Amino acid sequence: MKNSQQCLPLCCSALILVATATLLPGCGGGAGGPEQQQAGVAASDVAAYAATLAYCGSQEPGGSGASADSFEVTWPTHSGPTDYDVNAIVSPAGYINPTGPAQRLQVDIHDYRGAKDTVLKAAYIEPAWKMGIAFQPALAPKSVACVASLGKLTPIPKGGYTLAWRSKWASAVPVERVPGAVFDGFELVSNFSPANATVFFVMAKSRMASTAGASICYLAPTSQQWDCAAASVNDLGTNWSFNRLSSQAGVYVLTVPGIG
Repeated sequence: MKNSQQCLPLCCSALILVATATLLPGCGGGAGGPEQQQAGVAASDVAAYAATLAYCGSQEPGGSGASADSFEVTWPTHSGPTDYDVNAIVSPAGYINPTGPAQRLQVDIHDYRGAKDTVLKAAYIEPAWKMGIAFQPALAPKSVACVASLGKLTPIPKGGYTLAWRSKWASAVPVERVPGAVFDGFELVSNFSPANATVFFVMAKSRMASTAGASICYLAPTSQQWDCAAASVNDLGTNWSFNRLSSQAGVYVLTVPGIG
């Protein structure tokens, strides 16, 4: 697959998760067929399905992952000239389970405050230190979405990486226009708007003694104007969770007081 800004290649999938549920009579398995729109299910943009699938670096699943009322979650790993994480969900035939748990699309979070020319990868990241979106997996047929690290890292000969804030929609995301310092961010690329969605950033309390002034800023596709809102904060013991209700595709960053 071609390596460019508009393509996150699927070099390997570290793990694949397939969720399935049995359709009962009267619960979407009737005469309307698998294309029938169910209540509470966000409509998918079928015309954008193939392009979104390609950008996320995903492949349409076969077998049980392609059956009615199922979806597949993958972690496409990019190992080309740039380094970033991707977590994707694909549902060729649709899926709905109103009583099921929320689905999380998430990638590792890093502290990029003050990052300039060269950055280093963290030696250790707790499994809980993540950023992304949690939503109810009520999916129409031909639904696909992914979360990808906004910070794209390119290795340099002298060691370390150069950091570039890039998304599907911009080769240089204008993070300098957000108030305060950017901690980290991600892009949400999808052909549907997830139901009951919450954007989250989970990080160690040791990285931020106070949560005062923390905001989550959103940049819509092709826009240059950030929409920032104070983050709601959950105390998770040794970690903070910064949250904002949102389901729209685009770029999200966590900002904190200080100089970026």
